[in-house]
Amino acid sequence: MIPFMSLEGKRALVTSGTRGAGAATVRLFRELGAKVLTSARRKPDTLDDDVQFVAADLTSAEGCETLAAAVSDRLGGVDIVVHMLGG
Repeated sequence: MIPFMSLEGKRALVTSGTRGAGAATVRLFRELGAKVLTSARRKPDTLDDDVQFVAADLTSAEGCETLAAAVSDRLGGVDIVVHMLGG
């Protein structure tokens, strides 16, 4: 790993991070050392053990509140937000 590409100690939220570009972003951030929380409307059949997941529909206020609470509870805040577009 290139030293200036380290995300060691950073907390990242990647929305829609279970497939496609979102999943690739989650993998990259993990490889660079970030603690990652991702979301989607439903939990996928497979998800790496060290990736934290929360089911949340971000088209609703309730889903946004669920995700915000998970970020606070599980990560204690966030340093990086990547908002991927869902289906």
